Amino acid sequence: MKLRCPPLPPSWWVVLLFALAVWGGQMVRRGLWEPDEARYAYVAAEMRDSGSWLVPHRHGEIYADKPPLLFWLINAGARLLPDGAIGPVATRLPSLLGAWLTLLAASRLLAGWHSVRASWLVLPLLSGTWLFWKTCGMGQIDALLLGLEMAALWLLFTWTAEDTSSRARLRPYLAGLCMGLAVIAKGPVGLLVPLGAWVCATLAAGDRRSLKRLPWCGVIGLALLPAALWLAACALTGAPSSYFDAVLYDQNIGRARGLLKHRNDVLYFLWHAPLDFLPWTILLPSAWLAMESSSDARRLRRRLAAWAGWVLFFFSCPASKRNLYILLAFPAAAMAIAAAAEALVTKKWIARFCLGLAAICGVLGLAFAAWPRWPLPAELDAGRLRLVVGLLGAVSLAWTGWAAGQLAPNRQTRLLPACAVLWVALLAAAGTWVMPLLDPVKTPVALMAAARRYLPAGRPLLIFRMHGETLAYHTGGRGLRVDTTNELYT
Repeated sequence: MKLRCPPLPPSWWVVLLFALAVWGGQMVRRGLWEPDEARYAYVAAEMRDSGSWLVPHRHGEIYADKPPLLFWLINAGARLLPDGAIGPVATRLPSLLGAWLTLLAASRLLAGWHSVRASWLVLPLLSGTWLFWKTCGMGQIDALLLGLEMAALWLLFTWTAEDTSSRARLRPYLAGLCMGLAVIAKGPVGLLVPLGAWVCATLAAGDRRSLKRLPWCGVIGLALLPAALWLAACALTGAPSSYFDAVLYDQNIGRARGLLKHRNDVLYFLWHAPLDFLPWTILLPSAWLAMESSSDARRLRRRLAAWAGWVLFFFSCPASKRNLYILLAFPAAAMAIAAAAEALVTKKWIARFCLGLAAICGVLGLAFAAWPRWPLPAELDAGRLRLVVGLLGAVSLAWTGWAAGQLAPNRQTRLLPACAVLWVALLAAAGTWVMPLLDPVKTPVALMAAARRYLPAGRPLLIFRMHGETLAYHTGGRGLRVDTTNELYT
């Protein structure tokens, strides 16, 4: 008996509801954690208060680490909220937008390349990937960047030179605009990475005609236009030359050379990519072998492998590396598993994997709840934390009992989709009920109370020899960085 599937791929509103179910709980309930979430909220709030919409500032000083798109979107999200506050929800709305665009693009691409069933399965598979789930729940730039890159790839992959309709001819130019927005989200990688992934995947699929017919000048021109307009506006409004040096050189050439931070060796992603794609990493070798069954499956395999391979190769070359940089490879890997799912479920070890994953979650959850000597920080509400984790463990064990009854050959098609849904449901529950309990560890609670009590209204928080955006944000005011003891008394 096969698992029933809707006749059409998930629509945009279904994907949006799915994204809200996975990340909506922690958007509302969890505080802004250090360092990135509180920093970006603080910079966005200072942008609004100072009226400097083109050049971001931090503590009154120019902040050149990131282009302004994220801060614009945070402020736009705050305007949509009843209180207008730049808080957890407004800061994470751009990440939710990125998650929605990524899931929608992946499901639509897989529906066209493989099947409707696979387009539904890729939603829980990709959302349950550790790094993707974690990043899309954070108020960071990377989820937004990924969403814009995926939107560009969807527009490029669904464009064909043979379709001469006005709507089809617009797709490459819209893709260029998406990449242009990605550029003012996080720099030139917003153009180079998705465009390179499309070129490599198209070559691997044997579609050289699309490469020749693509309006390259128009696509690249539109991809550079938003950044050009923004930089021109900055110049016209008097931004100093040091800002352009930092934005154009330090944050791109300097970062690639490893002059800033995150310097790692060339094999960095060989270790981190498999870990960050857990728990589905173990399925990738079998998915590769399972896609040997037909010429269409082999063509899809080459396309997805070239896509992911370009991302890994591109970010392995610079000296500066972080696991977040290769997020664009994860949709391709999840799509490969979803496309191979029907062949995978005939393997007995896949059933054992599904059972084992749930059983491990259940045993660890119940063990954490039952063992009182498990070391925990004193700030945590240990009783509530153990209760919630124990309940999630009990759910996992209950699912394991149900899944054991599905091992008959005519029922095994249910196991992988059900396991993916269970896993992403556990992550969503952890984000909603477990992660907020960690707020006392990840936010300066004691400082917040002291600042409200002793800091006079309108006075900045003096921050000694560090940027300390987290400290300034959580005190509800502005910060002032000082680097010498004399400055503390002036």
